[in-house]
This record gives sequence, C-alpha cells and structure tokens, in this order.
Amino acid sequence: ASITPGVTNINLGSVSTAVDAKQISIHGSRVTEAIVLVDGFSLAHPGGQGGSAIVLLPSPLVAQEVTVQTSGASAEYQNAGAITNLIPMEGSNRFKSSFYGAFANDKLVSDNLSPELKAFGANANGLQKLWDVNLALGGPIQRDRLWFFSAVRNSAIATTLTGISPNLTPTAWTYTPDTSKPATSRVDDNDLSGRLTWQAAREHKISFYIARTPHIV
Repeated sequence: ASITPGVTNINLGSVSTAVDAKQISIHGSRVTEAIVLVDGFSLAHPGGQGGSAIVLLPSPLVAQEVTVQTSGASAEYQNAGAITNLIPMEGSNRFKSSFYGAFANDKLVSDNLSPELKAFGANANGLQKLWDVNLALGGPIQRDRLWFFSAVRNSAIATTLTGISPNLTPTAWTYTPDTSKPATSRVDDNDLSGRLTWQAAREHKISFYIARTPHIV
C-alpha cells in the first residue's frame, strides 16, 4: 500500500515500536480513521477513536489474503481512512505446516553518532534484539466436511531510548540517572489463533475464527 498514490506510512522503518505495528494514512486522513476487518467483520469498538480501536497483530502465516481499499468505499463505512480486510487461512483435505522466522540484534545495525556526540553522553534509538517465530498447521478433521487451521507466534523487539537513562534509585523520591547506559524498552506481540471451517451444504460454508494476540509493553 505504501506505493499507492496518496498513501503515507506511519512508523515506517522505526525500531521504537512493535515488530510490525505500521499504520497507513490515505489522502491526509488520520490513522485512527482506518478500518480494520477480519473476514469482513470490523474490529472497532466504542472505546477507541475513529475506526481502528483494537490492536491485532496476528502471525503472518494466518493471512490467506489481505485487501486494502483506499477509495470508492460504500456508505456502510463511515470513516475516511483506508479499509484493510484480513481473510484468515483455512484448512484443507491435506495436512500442511509452515514456519517463518526472523532475527536481528545490535551487531546487525549501525548508527550515525560521532565520537564527539557520544562523549557528551548522547545515545540514539537503536535495536538491541528482535525476533519473530511463527508456526502454522492445518488439515482435515473430517474429509470434505470439516477442516482446521491454527497458528502460533512469539515475537518481541527490545530497543534503547534516546536521551533517557535508567534510574539508579527507583524507590527514592528523586531521580538519579545511570549515565553509563541508556534506558531500554521492550514490546512483545504474540499470537495464538485457530479457525474451523464446516461445509454444511454444497453451497454453504460456516467458519469460526478465534485469536488471542496480547500486546505487552
């Protein structure tokens, strides 16, 4: 979507957020006006602003298809942002599994801090460690009638924070910075999801999808 005219990525290339928490704005709209759907069902709720009020970060192995609509929306969509619809994977008559993984640490990145800046105690947002491990399995429960698909994900990103130092006296009334090292931040995004698909009749299929995707900061 980032190469579509009028679309702007938010947090693109950042290492200070979740592994894949990227947001898009279309034609100057707010990112909170974006609408996120799973199989056509909205994830928005009254407790948030605009359309995107829920953080859903499923395993990439869950996605069978992802569509992003940037214009020409019908009257059923009340917001002006992009409309993203995730269609989860389904099982089939064959057992299939898949794996995806990624890893990086501070040895694989660089910064533009000069020795003079470091002498003044400056530090930059930088990657400490990142990993993303995904495993999926699907197949038949009853051939030609009932199928399952499941996926599990464990991912996290740890970064250093610019201009912030750990507190040497966390229980005291005053803040005592530890200038020997920068403060760190870690964000975990895990996923445990599953889908059941039942061929109720020749022309009728019923699906049940459940996902638990805790976002831990």
